[in-house]
Amino acid sequence: MVEEVVVVSKPNLIRRRAIEGAIGMLAGLVLACLAGPGFISLWYKPPSGDAFSCAGTVTEAVGDFVKLELGAGILGGAFILLVSFLFRRMLRKRREARTAQGA
Repeated sequence: MVEEVVVVSKPNLIRRRAIEGAIGMLAGLVLACLAGPGFISLWYKPPSGDAFSCAGTVTEAVGDFVKLELGAGILGGAFILLVSFLFRRMLRKRREARTAQGA
């Protein structure tokens, strides 16, 4: 006879939170890459006067773009973690309410 064995393991919460944070950071970076050039063009100052080189302003614009990408990644990760926390809490309360009614 063959017996079926079911192994129940607890979910790894740290790994789950790390994956959710990484997904949020990736979403933030994608958003920054899509909308970032528009934001940077608002901040970009073309060279004025008799300056023949725009290397300084371009370097500044690229630096601002990188800061925007990193900030959007961090905000995206924090947003996904917050939404995940609130959604899980809502589901837990709903589940507890159902078990209280059934008892």
